[in-house]
Amino acid sequence: NVIPTDSDTTDQNMMTYKMLFIVNGSLSMSSGKIAAQVAHAAVDLYQKILDQRLMAVNFWRISGQRKIVVRGDSAEELLDIEQRVSINKSVVKSIIRDAGRTEIASGSITCLGLFGTDSQLDPITGHLKLMNDCLKCSGTNIQQQKSRKTKQDMETQLPSPPTNSNDTSNTQ
Repeated sequence: NVIPTDSDTTDQNMMTYKMLFIVNGSLSMSSGKIAAQVAHAAVDLYQKILDQRLMAVNFWRISGQRKIVVRGDSAEELLDIEQRVSINKSVVKSIIRDAGRTEIASGSITCLGLFGTDSQLDPITGHLKLMNDCLKCSGTNIQQQKSRKTKQDMETQLPSPPTNSNDTSNTQ
């Protein structure tokens, strides 16, 4: 049996790649919107990795293709993190700006995607919290409130079902 040494552990950690997605928590996006923005960042990151012909993608694939979603406080924080990771040229970055067709104003920074090793990303992003629950993202989720209101409005506008089963009148 081989017992790993500290240097083996360090080498292994340096080759542990991940995609990290930092969502702009100040925008109060719905969970569907967040999912779409993270998907945009994932596709863009992967395309950049392929374009650069980075061998790192193979390490990422065989190590489980980790993808982690965390919450940032603001667009400014996302831009600051992007700037700080730019020092390391091997970190791949993707900043996502919304087109403005649905919930968010055009040009709003919604997500920052990063691809790199734990040792490259954790010192800069390790303080960020996992996004376990989108409702916690903004405290009160305005979109969820709107959705409930719309559903209630629709339910009040539906015609009542017939109460008498012997009613033969045409309802068309």
